[in-house]
Amino acid sequence: MLNRTRWGRWISLGAAAVVVTMLVGCASLGIGGSGTDRIEASGKLRVGMAGDYPPMNARTKQGTLIGLDADLAASLAAILRVELVLVEMPIADLLDAVRHGEIDVAISGLTMTPRRNLDVAFAGPYYLARKAMLAKAEVLEGVDNVRDLRGRGLRIAAVDGGTSENLVSRALPDETLIFVEDQADAIKMVLDGEADVLVADDPVARFVLLKYPDAGLAMAESSFSAEPIGIAIAPDDPLFVNLVENYLGTLEHIGLMDTLREKWFDKNDWISRIE
Repeated sequence: MLNRTRWGRWISLGAAAVVVTMLVGCASLGIGGSGTDRIEASGKLRVGMAGDYPPMNARTKQGTLIGLDADLAASLAAILRVELVLVEMPIADLLDAVRHGEIDVAISGLTMTPRRNLDVAFAGPYYLARKAMLAKAEVLEGVDNVRDLRGRGLRIAAVDGGTSENLVSRALPDETLIFVEDQADAIKMVLDGEADVLVADDPVARFVLLKYPDAGLAMAESSFSAEPIGIAIAPDDPLFVNLVENYLGTLEHIGLMDTLREKWFDKNDWISRIE
């Protein structure tokens, strides 16, 4: 009998699809709803993805979308026995595209916020993102949450307009805060010594540690934060939402989600493939 570690190495997305098909019991679609009818008629699953949030999703030098999200999409298409079509679009356009039927689902590191849930349905979560602080190891000694950075004379960077900006503005109103438009710029500031700490979601910090292993950086996760990430689906397809929920739960149960997280969050052999 295979243990979880060996099982995680052995199972492929195709094998996972067979297992989940048996467990979920969806040998064919035929479950009603406008979205599922469209998928069945076209034989294609159109998945929207931004391609700019490694290791969740990223664009290779050849223009292919890869990452944990892309692997989830491939597995779902295999379960449904349809062709996978990855549709790259800005993250700001994904939810409208789901609602208007331009794509069938969005799998792109989307946080399941109450505001978003008023517009679309969500299946999941398949990952809980935590706020992380990225800095030189000595800077993060004794740091368990963002408030621990108070009164240390640090320059703290975050992306303008996001949840990280809101967090540091509330928690560190008297510190030197640097808000930039692009995550890559914030990362570069820490690498170049122009900022002492980057506050971002933990996938961003994990990516930086994988890409720059010799930069002397470390990550501390805030123990008081958790943002659920899920799959966005049109609100008029409750049975399809249920199917995807079962799919995610089964992948977690059989250990494939652990395998994917290890593949994309702990290993860096894919880093050289991206832009």
